[in-house]
Amino acid sequence: MPKGQPKKRYSPEFKIKVIETMRKEGLSHKEAARRFEILAHDAVAKWERIYLEEGKEGLYIERRGRKSTGRPKKLKKEVEEDLIAEVQRLRAENAYLKKIECLGFRKGTAREKSQVIWELRHEFKVWLLIDVAGIPRSTYYYYSKQFDSPKPDKYADIKAEIRRIYDESKGRYGYRRITKELKKKFVINHKTVQKLMRKMGIFCRVRMHKYNSYKGDVGKIAPNLLERDFKADKLKLDGLSPVDYRHKAA
Repeated sequence: MPKGQPKKRYSPEFKIKVIETMRKEGLSHKEAARRFEILAHDAVAKWERIYLEEGKEGLYIERRGRKSTGRPKKLKKEVEEDLIAEVQRLRAENAYLKKIECLGFRKGTAREKSQVIWELRHEFKVWLLIDVAGIPRSTYYYYSKQFDSPKPDKYADIKAEIRRIYDESKGRYGYRRITKELKKKFVINHKTVQKLMRKMGIFCRVRMHKYNSYKGDVGKIAPNLLERDFKADKLKLDGLSPVDYRHKAA
């Protein structure tokens, strides 16, 4: 900045726009300063530090002048870098968990984790998201090629036919009966049909009942006259004899 020229002031909205554009497109401090015509690239680095430590709200705080008392001591560069890295990781973990919940992923397979990283790649560094997800780097790049240029679904026609058969049967057909109907038009295995139905989230609504041979009380039940009262006031008042089956000699 030339000597004697007044220092240019930037609005908080402008600072936020610069930082978010820089992080989204992976620009350096100097590249961002050139694009937005900022005289000092050190100011961009300062804005980024405030953005990472305090969020967007920190850029709205007026920081002109020097405090006479109570000013905190400046941290060492290594400590400051560790704190910034820790904040970035916590924010990445929070965004990762929110995105998993938003996309409805429950099992957390390698493909699902890779898709979450793919969705967040413009907000955080890819290596940080891979570390948060806990998957190998090669696994992510294997699936990222598929996300970049997705292959056509070879089962698209079969899925549409499965949906039609399922709706016409009002959910009564399972994968076996649906396979039987599909074989009239397609060559397909019942295991493939079962896998496709699981992915589509449809299943047979009819459940088989467990066999039960109980038919109620059978035979004549003698009346319970004693009602477990075995006390007698007189001799031989209550007479009970066990039922005994014995074979008589011929």
